[in-house]
Parts: sequence; C-alpha cells; structure tokens
Amino acid sequence: MRTTLASFALLAALAPQALAQSAPTISNPSRVIQADVEFVDAVFFDTVGDFMSFQSIVAGPIDEAVDAGAGSFGSSVYASSEQFGDIDVQSASFDAYGAAAAGLYVQGSGLSLATSLFELKVDLTYDGRLFLSGDLSTSDAFGGFFPQDRPGVATVDLQVVDAATDVVLFGRSTAFGGVDQLLDGTVVHLPAGTYRLSIAAVAADATNGIEQINGSNVAGVFDVQGRFEQDAPTTAHVAAIEVDAILAGGKLVAFVRVQIVDAAGLPVAGSRVAGHFFGDVGGSLRATTDARGIATFVRTAPATVGTPRFAFGVDGLAHPTLVYDPGANIETVEAF
Repeated sequence: MRTTLASFALLAALAPQALAQSAPTISNPSRVIQADVEFVDAVFFDTVGDFMSFQSIVAGPIDEAVDAGAGSFGSSVYASSEQFGDIDVQSASFDAYGAAAAGLYVQGSGLSLATSLFELKVDLTYDGRLFLSGDLSTSDAFGGFFPQDRPGVATVDLQVVDAATDVVLFGRSTAFGGVDQLLDGTVVHLPAGTYRLSIAAVAADATNGIEQINGSNVAGVFDVQGRFEQDAPTTAHVAAIEVDAILAGGKLVAFVRVQIVDAAGLPVAGSRVAGHFFGDVGGSLRATTDARGIATFVRTAPATVGTPRFAFGVDGLAHPTLVYDPGANIETVEAF
C-alpha cells in the first residue's frame, strides 16, 4: 500500500500523548506497611479552623468488627489521640480495599461534623504503584462508613470513570461484611489519564447498616480525581512505513520514512533503524529517528522504463534503553 507524505505527517501528529497530572502532596506521611497489604495515606484538615492530620492503614478482612475504643480493625491497629483546637481525634481507620465508603471510620469527642467542612486527601497504592490520588470533599454529611460484624448489612458500589467522557472503565459491587473486597486484590490496568473514583454506600438496614455519627445515618457518593501511573515502557516497534519516489535528472530517487514508537504508542527519538531496499532500488541503510520518532532513508537508482517497482523492509532497530519488539510491529515491509 502506498502512503502519502501528508497522511504520514498526520499520523505522526496524532500519536497519543500521556496526560500529566500532579498528585497532591501528603503532609507528614506515616506508612505502616504489612506484607501483601494495600495501604493509604490520609490527611484530614478543617478548612475553617486548625489543621490536623493523621495516617492509618487497615489490613484486616472487612467482615471483622471495629473496636472503636482501641482504634483497631481486623488484625491491624492504628490509634491516634491528638488535640487540634476544639477537635479531639480519638481514632481513625481506613480500609485500602474499600477506599472511602467501605473503610473510613472517624470517632471523636467534640468533633462537630455539622459545622465544619472537611477534606480528605488520599493516595491509594497497590504493589508500590500509585493507583488513584486526589481529594474527597464533603460537607456536614461526612462520617463513618465502616463494616459491621454482620454480613450483608449494606452494599458498596465502586466505579472508576473517565473524567472527560464519563465512561465507566471499571466497576465492582460488594456487601459490607462479605468475603470479597472491592478491588479483590487486583490492579485495574488503565492508560495514563484522569479518572473519577465514585464510591456509593447504600444501607440495607437504616438502623444497623451504617454507623451513626453525630446522630444521623451517613450515606453519600465521594469523588476523587486521580491518575493511574503506568510502568515505563520497555520496548519499541515499527508503527508505520511510508514509501515514495520521484524521477529527477534521469534518476529514480526513493524516499522512505519509518516511525518508531514505544509500547505506550509514543514516538521514540534516538532509535537506530536498519533496513533494505529491494526491486528496482537496492541496498541496505541505517538511519536514526528524530524527535517525532521518524527515520528517513533516501536511495537513488537508474530510472526505469515504466512504473518503478521496489519495496523497503525493516531489518531491526536499536535503542539505548528500549528493546526492539518485532512482534508488535504494525508494518515491516512497504512497497511502492
């Protein structure tokens, strides 16, 4: 198939680009990491009063009860008793599997949820990689979603939504006290981008399904803007080959442009591409890709009678940090 220079330029211009988002800064992070446990760093602060922060991790199964006095949850314990102005935070726990709705528990004396606006900043990681990061903002409805020791008392729905299109990319539903975790120990492999994490808790029993805090049952939806960070690409391959030719001064001049991209589809500069012509134009050449990931090859041959027939094939490529993956090539040979 013959490809024009204009169409190749358009292809290069439309190469996908990763969206860069900055993760929020977590103040005074304190991580208590246990083997094979997801963890969350959480920061709370009163936006109209004194700043307060603490971090907690929950490792136990979600069907175990919370002992509010000891600040324990399942097999892990994190307790805090600190005074910030008129706010006395006695304990807090956060379930990394269930995120906000399934595992957040705040117990306080003098903690006035009705008059203060609180914001929760969360970094949720799995296996050392950032999964979602962002802010959970609420008003006076902010309160204690946490599992009871009675299975099936409430349902939690988790969705990961593309922030630009509102397309649901991942969803999971589970019951408080159930065996399955919301994320079920898996990583959601999404391309780099901005997503909204939506967690809704619905009580099956209005009196027992959700812990009462400040005299009211708490239910709601929390959104977080986040970024999923992919592992850095380790391979490169051929994305496109363009072949063209002109007759000039009794000579046939063949032009070939080869685009190299990485596993994420981004152009790779500095790749040394080897290839060869065959047909009415022959010879082996090497060229290095530019900032657009394009290597250009030019070869002359005697003009032929009638339409010239030749082709170009890629033999391989080398890069200082990326490995050539020929199995991922979109094209390897292109004919004129």
